[in-house]
Amino acid sequence: MRDALEEIGTDAVFSGFSVGIYNKRGAFSKSIREGGAQERDLAEKYRGYAEACKIHWSKTAATLRRTALAYEDDARRADAAAELDG
Repeated sequence: MRDALEEIGTDAVFSGFSVGIYNKRGAFSKSIREGGAQERDLAEKYRGYAEACKIHWSKTAATLRRTALAYEDDARRADAAAELDG
């Protein structure tokens, strides 16, 4: 899969890959005061994947890093919402 992503390498393909990763999470629930712990865990997971493939699949790694950043943004929003509700 990584080889195909790198070979095709268009912005549209990597955008679709990123959306697919993000949507893979599906429906989820959490307590109102939980904050962004789940999202930070996901960010760490995708950052690790990016690190593991950065040498041979640099475009894929960049997309995985952007996905991790998106989850970190979600975590910050969840933390802020939890503080407002707390």
